[in-house]
Amino acid sequence: SSDVCSSDLQNWATLTESAALLVNVVADAQTRAQAGVITQQQYRDSQNDLAQVRRQVIDAKLQYASSLAALQLAVGAVEAGDGAKAETLAALFRSLPSR
Repeated sequence: SSDVCSSDLQNWATLTESAALLVNVVADAQTRAQAGVITQQQYRDSQNDLAQVRRQVIDAKLQYASSLAALQLAVGAVEAGDGAKAETLAALFRSLPSR
């Protein structure tokens, strides 16, 4: 479980780095499009690539948070403000409707 959490954290970090690099690529593409070196469609494609990676960053962050919560629950490190036990919280969570 900690291996999964570590993997999710690494995935999130890698995607965050990729998004930061793509910001520069998009800025360069904008300059090139304004100069007529590339088409507006190519510029929009670079913006779309950045948007997709940013969505993947959000997904990876949520996956990491989910894995971390599962790990904390598994080791009994979850504490609720109302003093509920981890087992009670787990049962409540499992009873939530799924989509």
